[in-house]
Amino acid sequence: MSTQGNDLPDDLGPGFAARRTNAQDETVSFVYGWTPDYKRLLTVNIYTSAPGRDSLADATEFFRQLKPLLLDGATG
Repeated sequence: MSTQGNDLPDDLGPGFAARRTNAQDETVSFVYGWTPDYKRLLTVNIYTSAPGRDSLADATEFFRQLKPLLLDGATG
């Protein structure tokens, strides 16, 4: 609630994506996603975005690409 994040799409969830401000007053875009059993968490943070890019969309796309490798089918 404090980040006013949005739930990830059903094909990526459970998790959420949001923006926050860090101690240096910079905007950080981030995605948090986890396995349904809550045993594994994957986070993607973008601290510096390129001009003209949507850093939250980029963080979500990084998550989309990493999830199958790091969360789906993860053991132990």
